[in-house]
Amino acid sequence: MINTQHQILLLGEESMVTRLVEQQLKQVSSTDVILKSTKELPSFYQLEEEFLILLDYSDIHNLIPNDLRCIDRHKHIVYNVPKNASLGMFVQWRGIKGLLFKSSPAEHLNKAVEEVLDGGMWLPRELLNAKLERYRQVSLPYESSVSMLTKRERQILDKLVLGYSNQQIASEFFLAESTVKTHIYKLYKKIGVSSRSEAISYVSRAHESADVYAIHPESL
Repeated sequence: MINTQHQILLLGEESMVTRLVEQQLKQVSSTDVILKSTKELPSFYQLEEEFLILLDYSDIHNLIPNDLRCIDRHKHIVYNVPKNASLGMFVQWRGIKGLLFKSSPAEHLNKAVEEVLDGGMWLPRELLNAKLERYRQVSLPYESSVSMLTKRERQILDKLVLGYSNQQIASEFFLAESTVKTHIYKLYKKIGVSSRSEAISYVSRAHESADVYAIHPESL
C-alpha cells in the first residue's frame, strides 16, 4: 500500500491560536503542515503542487483578489466562521471543501481535513444546498441548448473551444471545409451565438464561476 504524503498549508500570523491549530493538524496521519503568513501567499501563485489550504475566516478581509484566486485553485477549508456569518460569498468559491464554525469541537478540524483529503466535503447543509442550486442555474441552460446539437455539432464545438481552425476540423473528421462551415452555422444558431469567440465564451461561462474575488469588507 502506497503511503501518500499530503501537503497542508496553514495560513495565518504567528499566534497561540495558529500554533494550537498547527499542533492539532499534525495529528492527521500522512500530512506535512506548513505555517505561512497570508502576506507570503504571492510566493505560491505559480506553484503547480497540490496542497490543502486552511484559512481563518478573520483573515479573509486582509486578502487581495489574487490571493483569493490562488486559494481557490486548491482545495481549502475555512475555519473559525462565526455562527451568524453569511455564507453567501462561499457559494461561488470552487475550491472550498470544508467550513468550520467557531463553535465546532476541536476534533472536527481533523475530521474535516481527513474527509477532504479523502475526496469528500465538510460543509454545512445550508451551503451545500446553495451551491447545488447555483450549479443548476449555471448548467441547466447550457445543457438544454447543447442537447439540441447533433453528435457531429458537439464534436465540432469541442474542437472550436480547443482552438481548431475550420481546415483542421475538416481534416480531423474527413469532411469538406464547406460542410464544417455549415455545421458551425447551425450550432451557432442553436446555442444563440454569432461568432467563434462567442461560442468559446459561452462554453467557458458554463464551466467557470464568475469572478467573485473582489470581496468588500461590509459583506463579511
